[in-house]
Amino acid sequence: MNIYEILNKIKFNSKEEAQAVIYYTELLQAVEIADLTAEAKSLIQETIAEIIADEQNHEQTLIGLYASISGINPKEE
Repeated sequence: MNIYEILNKIKFNSKEEAQAVIYYTELLQAVEIADLTAEAKSLIQETIAEIIADEQNHEQTLIGLYASISGINPKEE
């Protein structure tokens, strides 16, 4: 496997982390309207928020790894 294939896999996994955040956000929306007790909703929402934070951390880590390996950094605006 060459460096470009590895970079593509890193970027693919970064995209998958972002997609997971979308799915968890949809789950948060579903919980909001679900017929659950306030306590259950709160527990689920707090847990999902922690998971989303982890996914975002993974995504940022992969973005940094891509930049470190490729030497291509996001453009600062």
